[in-house]
Amino acid sequence: MSKIFLLFFIFILFLPNLSLSAELPSIEGNYKSFFSIIDNPDLALKGNPVKGSVSNRLRLKSSYTPFDWLYLQLAYDLSFEVEDTTGTNSPFSNLLSGQRYRIDDLNSRIFPSRDDDYANFGIYQNLDRLSATFRVPFADITVGRQVVAWGNARVVNPTDIISPFTFDSLDTEERPGVDALRLLFPIGFMGELDGGIVFGKEAEFDKNTLYLRGKYYIFESDISLLIMDFQKNLLLGFNFARSIAEAGFWCESAYVFSGLFVNEEVYEDYFRFSIGSDYSFTENTYSFLEYHWNQAGINEPEDYLNQIAKAAYTDGSVYFLGQHYLIPGISYQVTPLINAELRILANLSDFSVLIYPFIEYNIATDIYLSLGGFIGIGKKPDLKSTTFNVPDIRLRSEFGGYPDVYFSSFRLYF
Repeated sequence: MSKIFLLFFIFILFLPNLSLSAELPSIEGNYKSFFSIIDNPDLALKGNPVKGSVSNRLRLKSSYTPFDWLYLQLAYDLSFEVEDTTGTNSPFSNLLSGQRYRIDDLNSRIFPSRDDDYANFGIYQNLDRLSATFRVPFADITVGRQVVAWGNARVVNPTDIISPFTFDSLDTEERPGVDALRLLFPIGFMGELDGGIVFGKEAEFDKNTLYLRGKYYIFESDISLLIMDFQKNLLLGFNFARSIAEAGFWCESAYVFSGLFVNEEVYEDYFRFSIGSDYSFTENTYSFLEYHWNQAGINEPEDYLNQIAKAAYTDGSVYFLGQHYLIPGISYQVTPLINAELRILANLSDFSVLIYPFIEYNIATDIYLSLGGFIGIGKKPDLKSTTFNVPDIRLRSEFGGYPDVYFSSFRLYF
C-alpha cells in the first residue's frame, strides 16, 4: 500500500473536526497475552522436545466519520513474541492467505532485522485496517485494507478463502485485513449485492481476486450465491440458513474449477460442503453438530503429505487433509462470569480426533482469562531412515500427527 496514501489517510483520520457535525475520532483497542506449550509427537528425533511460546499483542483501532458520507477506519497491531525456536515467524503466520492479498505491506518483523537472527525473541507489526467507505445514495463503496469474508458454517467455511482461520487458531476475534475495492448495494428486503476486487501482491492481474455475491431473504431463509475468480481458479458458492422450531440449520458449499484459466491437466476440481444444526437445550447450554466433506482430501493417511502441493491447498486455503469430518460442540455457562466449551473434530476417514476444551473467566469488565488446548488422538507418524540418512516421516492419521497444544490467554479491552 502506498506510503503517500497511508500518510494522507492518517492526516485525515486525526484531523480535528472538518464540519460542525463531525465527532472526534474514536480510539479503542485491546491487549492480549498468550502462553502456549507445544508437545510434538515423539518421533525419536533430537531437537524435538516440548516447546513453549509467549505472545503479547497490542491492537489499536480508530474510526472517524468527518462527514455523513465518509467513514474512515484504521487498525495497527504490535506483537512481542518469545519462543523456544528461532523467532522468524510472525504470530500472524497462522493465517492462511490473508497477507497474500495485500498490494504492499510494512515489514512484518521489526526486530531483529532481516540480517540478524535472534533465536528466541521477535517484535512484529501488522497494519491490519486502512480503509475509507463512501456512502452514496445507491451503495457503500469501500477502498483500502478491510475484511472480506463470508460463510455461515460454524467451524469450516468452504466459501471463505480470502482470509480464513485454521481450526486451531488461538485468536479468531478479527479476521486479517486485505486490500480491496468493494461495492455493496442494498436490494429488496434484507438483501444485498456485494461485488469487488481483492488485490494480490503489487496488484498483478493473475494474483487478484474478483467476486460477485448476492444475498437474499426468501421464505424466512437467508440464501446467498457467490462467484469468484481467484488465483486462476473459479469458485461457485452457495449458503443457506434458517430456523426450524427452536433449532438453527445451515449449509455452505463451494465448487472450485481448479486452474480453469490455466491450460494444464495437473489441476483437479474439488467440492467442499458443510452442513449442520445448533440448539440451546437450556438458557445456559448451547450445542451444535456440523459435518464437512472435503473432496480435495484423500482417505489414505500415508499420502496426506502429498496433498499440500495441490492448488486446493496452495491457492484455495484448504487445510484439512482427509475427506469426511464430524464436528460436535457444546458450551455451558457455569456462572454468569464463567463459560466452558468443548469441541471435537473427528476425521471419519482415519478415525483420529482433535479435542478442544476451553474455559473462560470474566475477571472484571472487559478483562478475560482463559485456558484451553488442542489434543490430538490417533495413530502416531512412522519414522523411517532413507539411504542418505534423512528422516522420512509417514503420517498414519491426521490428528495423531499434530502436536498437542495447551494455552492460556489474558485479554484486556479498552
